[in-house]
Amino acid sequence: MFKVLRGGPAHSWIGASPDGLVSPSPNHGLSSPGVLEIKCPFNKGNPHSAVPYPVVPFYYMPQVQGLLEVFDREWCDVYAWTVNGSALYRVNRDREYWALMLDMLCDFWWCHVVPARQASVLGDTELMQSLSPSDTHPMTERIVAWSRELSRECKPTVSLK
Repeated sequence: MFKVLRGGPAHSWIGASPDGLVSPSPNHGLSSPGVLEIKCPFNKGNPHSAVPYPVVPFYYMPQVQGLLEVFDREWCDVYAWTVNGSALYRVNRDREYWALMLDMLCDFWWCHVVPARQASVLGDTELMQSLSPSDTHPMTERIVAWSRELSRECKPTVSLK
């Protein structure tokens, strides 16, 4: 399943594809719908020694928060599977975090991607190259720090061996 962010053409370039959507199930303690994201850690090329994460890795936060925004859900269960066990983590939606991410994404899209596509159509390689973004965005440090903070809050809710 793939869905585009609501809000009209201004954000129609933002989309997401979750591994699953979770329906409310009061009998199982789920009063609101959520998203499921599944991770299978490769452990730097050695999956047989992988174990579930102690917390959701910070580098998944932009993806997870994007899924929550695009699908308008309040939580995401991240399931990590390894041959040595698995774990389930609950990540709650953070609208302020998403607002910062959206600013960064819009900057990248409208200041780099769209003009570079237009330069490509015109065959202007010099302009295309000048539109290449820097390695980091001015807000990168802030979003990484915030991602780490959110990550620390996401300890396993269920662990299986």
